[in-house]
Amino acid sequence: MTTQELTGLTEQQRAALEQLQPLTEAERLEARDAARALVKLEFGAKPDRAAFDHATAREYPAWLTRAINVMLVFAFAGAFVTSSFSVFSAGRNHAADVLHVDWQAAAAGVAIVLLAEFLTIASVLTMNILLQGQRRRLLMVFPTALGVVIAITGNAVMAAPSTFFDWLVTVAPPVSVVFLSLILEAVALDDIKRRHANERAYQAALADWQKHTADPERSPAWRMKYATALKEAIAAKAASGRGKTEREALMASMTGADWSAVVWREYQADHWLEDMPVNFPQSGQPQAARLPEITPVQTMRPPAPALASTNGNGNHNGRR
Repeated sequence: MTTQELTGLTEQQRAALEQLQPLTEAERLEARDAARALVKLEFGAKPDRAAFDHATAREYPAWLTRAINVMLVFAFAGAFVTSSFSVFSAGRNHAADVLHVDWQAAAAGVAIVLLAEFLTIASVLTMNILLQGQRRRLLMVFPTALGVVIAITGNAVMAAPSTFFDWLVTVAPPVSVVFLSLILEAVALDDIKRRHANERAYQAALADWQKHTADPERSPAWRMKYATALKEAIAAKAASGRGKTEREALMASMTGADWSAVVWREYQADHWLEDMPVNFPQSGQPQAARLPEITPVQTMRPPAPALASTNGNGNHNGRR
């Protein structure tokens, strides 16, 4: 676009359009990228998942849950040690009578201990945390009871209880594992709920950020940011090369209206096809040829700057 195509310009605006060289397409693309980055900056950086680790307050103090976890470790260890040796010996002796191989019998003894202890713990946690519905939860009663019965039977076989304390040592450790599992479930469930709430808060913040930054050119701030980026690119280009002193002096005296005319020229350079007539005459053809249908990129165009001048009659004319 040349200076003559804009009418109703002031002398300052004409001087700016003549002395400030238009941007190339590559330079306009760089300005567009800069404007997109500026729009995104208004909405801050992309949410960081780590920043939401403490978005939800704990239902219980952290020191309390840590103390309970430490006590659970000792309680589980006590129940395991008290019961595991008897269950291991009972399982190994039974396997030795069947398999007649020492290492296989020892492996079977270890396996029966692991089965009895962890079947009980896993069943209790699954019943109360993962499963939904009364019927499904009731199904977990059977593996829980099975683990307890295996442990009690192993203890009874080896201890052959005859006194109250014998029976207490035989029954208490396996049953204790059930109640300790319930305590572990309560502590874990509080932490799970808090982590889930933190994740929901992060996902909501991320979705909001993506909504506003996915297409910066649809933002209400886009037009001003792009105009500012174009202005800065024009000023940077004019501040180098021969005659830069005169151009810098000119830019220092330019008003917002003067810059509006220069920036508007860059907008028009981006949208020249939109103002072209659909039918236009072709050289050597008796009838006008139709321009192939082209869908230009939809962008937000600013209003034309108010460019005022005085004609010979003293009246003002202008272009918007």
